[in-house]
Amino acid sequence: MRRIAILPAFVILTACGDSTAPSPHTFVWTSVPSPTTKRLQSIWGSSPTNIWAVGEALSNQTGDIIHYNGTSWSTVMTGTFLSSVWGTSASDVWAVGCCDNEIMHFNGTAWSNSTPFPGVLLQGVWGTSPSNVWSVGTGGTILHYDGMTWSSVASGTTADLFSVWGTSSSNVWVAGQDMILHYDGSSWSVNFDYRPFAVLLTSVWGSSATDVWALGSAGIRVLAFHYDGSVWSEASPPVSRMISMWGTGPTNLWAVGVAEIGTGVSHWDGNSWTSIDVGSPQGRLGIWGSSDSNIWIVGSQGSILHGRAAN
Repeated sequence: MRRIAILPAFVILTACGDSTAPSPHTFVWTSVPSPTTKRLQSIWGSSPTNIWAVGEALSNQTGDIIHYNGTSWSTVMTGTFLSSVWGTSASDVWAVGCCDNEIMHFNGTAWSNSTPFPGVLLQGVWGTSPSNVWSVGTGGTILHYDGMTWSSVASGTTADLFSVWGTSSSNVWVAGQDMILHYDGSSWSVNFDYRPFAVLLTSVWGSSATDVWALGSAGIRVLAFHYDGSVWSEASPPVSRMISMWGTGPTNLWAVGVAEIGTGVSHWDGNSWTSIDVGSPQGRLGIWGSSDSNIWIVGSQGSILHGRAAN
């Protein structure tokens, strides 16, 4: 088991990479009419004209699945309890959550329920192909889809797991409560363990095998960790708790979350995190972009923001 290397103080990690990405300060952010007032937790698309967002249950209220066709958003399904959405193409999209809609699949025509795993709240989904999809959730749950069926895989922990991402079928990361797990192509193991501190790592994302981020919090303290291909190190964090990440390279990473300070949107340029002004403070819970100049953010009360780089 590899334990995290905690540096003496917060450090600013430098990274080389794409310097052509538009400045986050040049983005024009627009609040887009939403077909729902329910919380939207996650967003993913196969193209600029085919985007999905899903909602999670809040205060015993069911959520929605909504879709963007390039012109407007519309509600496709209601009564769902979904936390995360991801796909390989326009005809292969997965959404996971809990209860009667625990695992759902879109085949290009309609959504349908897949294999249930009663009593589990699934909170993240990601994969490399239609026959290699991972989902993670409460109680150390890790599920795998091989193109035919979903099955439970030993994780070695009972900690709640929140997010999954990887670079290949033999290099997959999972962020969870107090720890990060790694899959090497044959088995899962704890790659770093932050116990006995109460840390919730809610998001993991990277641009390559040597540039991976995990974001979360410990109480009111905001935390960020970076993996350079060898070791995890504590890094300079955003100003607020971040729940979701998306980017195009080591110098262009976006994160969204709870806005104790700022508007709940932060950007990493390879040197530091900057809080980005996107309008009034609100819970920003999911982010996805079709390119580095076309970004969507969803969140509480059905909010949808569209960011486009100014010409």
